[in-house]
Amino acid sequence: MSLLEDRYTLLTLRPASASPLPVLLTHSPHEWLLTRHQAELGALMAAAMALLGFLAPVMLWGAAAVAALLPVRLLIARRRLRARYRADGAGILREGGATLPWAQLSSLRLRFHPHRRGLPHGEFVLRLGRTGAALLLDSTMAAFPVVLARAAEEARGRDLPLDAATIINLRVLGLWGRE
Repeated sequence: MSLLEDRYTLLTLRPASASPLPVLLTHSPHEWLLTRHQAELGALMAAAMALLGFLAPVMLWGAAAVAALLPVRLLIARRRLRARYRADGAGILREGGATLPWAQLSSLRLRFHPHRRGLPHGEFVLRLGRTGAALLLDSTMAAFPVVLARAAEEARGRDLPLDAATIINLRVLGLWGRE
């Protein structure tokens, strides 16, 4: 094998007999002298195009699924934004909906998100759980301070296990003692 054969590959493109290109452009084969690197890159690009051709229908079905589920997600978000909550001695009540009695409260988690929804000071998200269900409240809701204070009092009184982040967030808000 010569040095020329070792470093270069001769690529010849011959026009197809039913080519839509004008005869002037296809009357002779086109030849390029390519380096091995260029030829390998061309092969990799051809493989990538074949993979893209295979994945395009999958991506199309994925986009269709997202488009179909988007109205459902928007309805859930609308329902959540319109929900009104209040806390009393029995539990958390949602207007026209379900309740979460304090006796069924099994978990409390409070997280702070510093850069959420473009709020200048971030927001807290409170997750109150019971067996098989959870209630998510964020600090933009009107009843959040009352619900959070009552939930922290209930968690402390019933000695619920809380993670470190929740305890720190409750301490920062002055709802948990400094033990």
